[in-house]
Amino acid sequence: MAKSFWKGVISFGLVAIPVKMCVATETRPLSFHLLHKKCLTRPKQVLHCDVDSEYFGLKDTVRGYEVSKDQYVVLDESDFEKVPIKTSHAIDIQCFIDSKEIDPVYYYGSHYIGPEELGVKPFQLLRQALEKTGKVGIG
Repeated sequence: MAKSFWKGVISFGLVAIPVKMCVATETRPLSFHLLHKKCLTRPKQVLHCDVDSEYFGLKDTVRGYEVSKDQYVVLDESDFEKVPIKTSHAIDIQCFIDSKEIDPVYYYGSHYIGPEELGVKPFQLLRQALEKTGKVGIG
């Protein structure tokens, strides 16, 4: 079973069904690794500072945003935690329409929603009702 990347609820009226969303299809580009021709092992990436003329590891790095040529603002993890991100863990169904009314040009990727353990029965009832009517829920 595919790993879910989002969990929330489908809600309409007074009904709330716990669900999870997974990617239905995924396009993976063909990728190759660089190998040492002689022994077919992968080379190590080395970080080197030209100013100090020394080698260093990832633990000795910070993230910086370049504001002008060679001028950086350094950001740490606490700066990223302060960024307000609007997220919602609910799909609020506003109405139901015939699926033929949606132009495929609006589709982006393929995902599917499945019930969480506590939402299996109500999810099946909603799915059966939608299949009988040929409708889809619009949030």
